[in-house]
Amino acid sequence: MKHIDLFTGIGGFTLACQWNGIETVVMCEKDPFRRAGLDRAWPGIPIIEDVREFTIDTLVNLRYNQLSQLQKEIIDMGISNPKYDNAVDLYSGGLSIQNIADFYGITRQAMWMILKRRGCNFRAQAKYGKENHFYRGGSSASSRVHDITERAIEKGILIRKTHCEQCSNTDDIICSHHDDYNKPLEVRWLCIKCHFEWHKQNKPIEQIIDFPPMDRADICSRGGQRKGVTPYEFQREIEAATATFILTAGVP
Repeated sequence: MKHIDLFTGIGGFTLACQWNGIETVVMCEKDPFRRAGLDRAWPGIPIIEDVREFTIDTLVNLRYNQLSQLQKEIIDMGISNPKYDNAVDLYSGGLSIQNIADFYGITRQAMWMILKRRGCNFRAQAKYGKENHFYRGGSSASSRVHDITERAIEKGILIRKTHCEQCSNTDDIICSHHDDYNKPLEVRWLCIKCHFEWHKQNKPIEQIIDFPPMDRADICSRGGQRKGVTPYEFQREIEAATATFILTAGVP
């Protein structure tokens, strides 16, 4: 978990979060004397002087400056890489930044920066349920294309057709088909027979993910599924195990 400490004062909330394994990513304090004390106690955590200047742009730019060189190279590569040209179209089509980030296999923060530097006009953020941009759902990398297509259908961005575009069949199940897996919103609707025949004679363009290999720590830093155990959680496990041992007199 991460924490933003507004009106930090002497850092009471930051200290409590530190004890519980929660990372404070930015502080906000107007008083220069207190800012000096906070900087000595927690060097490296950026401090915003005026809460009225604290925006999502401020936070993302601060976090970008704190990223490792490898992460910065990935973001900078995305700005000029033509592979990401379709990202703006996906967002303009109605998909969320998290949906697009899952499709390309990068964090939402990196995708936000890529879209911003390409001049994308952002919509108002949804604040609830799975549409919240902090939601960590999604599918595995092997099904990103189908996942984002299903989301587009749910949102009404894509309309599922009731007839096959190849043979006009209306009696069979109609499938969403991609000639190019790098363009998940470019769909042709085919019946099962035509879909099978197409894949029998053709091969779709595979999705291109050309990022450098990452170890488990790098995966976690980019929003992976592996969850760290905080000292607080570890202490609770010890206390629970001790209570069970006492209540059962040591019998498993």
